[in-house]
Amino acid sequence: MKKTRHKTKGSVIATMAVAALLAGCTAGTTEPNNQETFSGPVYPYPFESAIIEYEIQGNVEGNITVTIDGDRSKHETVATAEGEEINNALFDLGETLYQIDYNLGAGQKAPNPIYSELRNMDENERKDFLTKLAVGAPETGAVPTPKEQREIAGQTCDVYDLQGIGEICLWDGVPLYSSVEIPEQGIKNTNTAVSVQVNPTIPESTFEIPSDIEITEV
Repeated sequence: MKKTRHKTKGSVIATMAVAALLAGCTAGTTEPNNQETFSGPVYPYPFESAIIEYEIQGNVEGNITVTIDGDRSKHETVATAEGEEINNALFDLGETLYQIDYNLGAGQKAPNPIYSELRNMDENERKDFLTKLAVGAPETGAVPTPKEQREIAGQTCDVYDLQGIGEICLWDGVPLYSSVEIPEQGIKNTNTAVSVQVNPTIPESTFEIPSDIEITEV
């Protein structure tokens, strides 16, 4: 893989706090099985589109905008960490992921193993898989039980423990709140949804990768 520049500590913290929790990539994936491929949308959301605004507090301060349209999503972060400005985005375009750092003018493109695996599951399996993934539970174990429900940004979400490092509140698989504290890695953050728009019209340009970004395939 061709490398451009090394990320600073602030960028690493932001990537862990944002991409890991909001994109749900907190656990490993396995190779797709040989079941019949599902032909509809793989993400079992109760809406066709959504725009969610988050506030980040802790050693990273700022905002996240998550735009979802069917099986596509964009997670855009504008924040500061230890005085460093962070401006990046994660594009989930189904089979392909793009992680872009606007400050560096560079990004990475990679296959999306989660999407590939979801295509080989029925709707109930997909819901259970995404819950386990968001909570960090083993894929082969039982589906975690929420400890309570909360109202956040006008929506009811289920609260789960995050394997001893915090908690997360899921609204039909979409995190509306998360708190994470990992002292040895210098991470102490909360991400809270402050606005949820359901079924807005999403411009196609939202998911276009800027032409001036240098993309490296991994």
